[in-house]
Amino acid sequence: MSLAKTTPRIVALVPSAGVGARAQSQVPSVMSNAAMPKQYCLLAGVPMLRRSVQALLNEPRIEQVRVVVALGDLLATQCLAGLPRTVCCPCGGATRAQTVLNGLQDAQLRAEDWVLVHDAARPGLPAEALARLIDSCLPHSVGGLLAMPVADTVKRSHPTSPKTVQQTIARESLWLAQTPQMFRAGLLEQVFTPEQYATNVETVPGSGARVEFAIKLPGRRDDGAPLWLPIDAKFPREDYERLLDAQERADKPEAEAAGRAIETRLRAEAKTIRDKYVAPPHTTEFAILFVPTEGLYAEALRRPGLMEALQREYRVTLAGPTTLLATLNSLQMGFKTLAIEKSASDVWKVLGAAKTEFNKYSVVLDKLAKQLETAQNTVTEAGVRTRAVSKSLSKVEELEIGVSSADILGLPLAGSSDDEELDLEERQ
Repeated sequence: MSLAKTTPRIVALVPSAGVGARAQSQVPSVMSNAAMPKQYCLLAGVPMLRRSVQALLNEPRIEQVRVVVALGDLLATQCLAGLPRTVCCPCGGATRAQTVLNGLQDAQLRAEDWVLVHDAARPGLPAEALARLIDSCLPHSVGGLLAMPVADTVKRSHPTSPKTVQQTIARESLWLAQTPQMFRAGLLEQVFTPEQYATNVETVPGSGARVEFAIKLPGRRDDGAPLWLPIDAKFPREDYERLLDAQERADKPEAEAAGRAIETRLRAEAKTIRDKYVAPPHTTEFAILFVPTEGLYAEALRRPGLMEALQREYRVTLAGPTTLLATLNSLQMGFKTLAIEKSASDVWKVLGAAKTEFNKYSVVLDKLAKQLETAQNTVTEAGVRTRAVSKSLSKVEELEIGVSSADILGLPLAGSSDDEELDLEERQ
């Protein structure tokens, strides 16, 4: 038996089921003059979707590119014709998140496989950036994404006056997320079903603040709304890289300073999560702060009292890749246990109803038995009376031949229809 380890696959997923409202254009006149989704707009005579897929195919480590389109999209097959390692999947959903989830389920990947999610209208993906992303993510247990530092000045508006500037936000820690985004296929899709979680959730109604990921816990509040467990991912990249660099140079003071900066950043992020996303009874009493590397999680654990302080002061639990997966698996077991209990309750209800109906059926059988007994007694009594009459008539002489008994008794003549009916009744 071979003990060789199976190499994780790398599959690209391109959600292309939307209408592209932000960048619609006109289709070439040979097709129609109607507005078309942006992924089918021509770029130097070639649809952007085709160019985006070609950019992924330039990376030989990508085993397959799966383009997820809406059911009934007739242009996708024509647009992708002739491209190698490309599959068109007509299972798109109403939202981008649902389209990605449908594509994951359709791909039937293993938990350890990698997925690259790339926009359908991003044709300018540099080959070296894609290669660098894959090289960086393969050693990690979760994944990563391409990003660009924010170059423009960013302002935060006042919560009660959206057109009033409250503060200028420091750009050093701000990044613009780009695609593709690379992650393990089994981290979420194989732990929960779509009914058990959601992305970009407004956990506090009317706040406008949306958490990246939230688990929908079993049971509902009195108003029928779900109870959410918020999970937000944070990565103090600069401080962590400074820590790693100091450790490599054996610079203890610099490493300690970077460690303190990481602690300060995590405390600030935990406070933000508590203020924006935790609000019982809409949510649980706590939230989860996810850090995407085991090294960063280990550094947080090394800081004396940090974990306890986050839980006590901010009601936030810190989780790394391994601990998050363990937490999700524990919650999944809770879902399964509740489902089994609910099923058992339903079974008992069915059995109770069956028992009630069976008792009613027993009463009906008793009534039927009594009726059959009464009928049998009536037949027996009729037989007794018949024999008694026959015995009383045994001494009566029979009529002489030629004298009709029917005439004396006033009965129909033999052979008539009335006589046949009488015979039939007698036989019955």
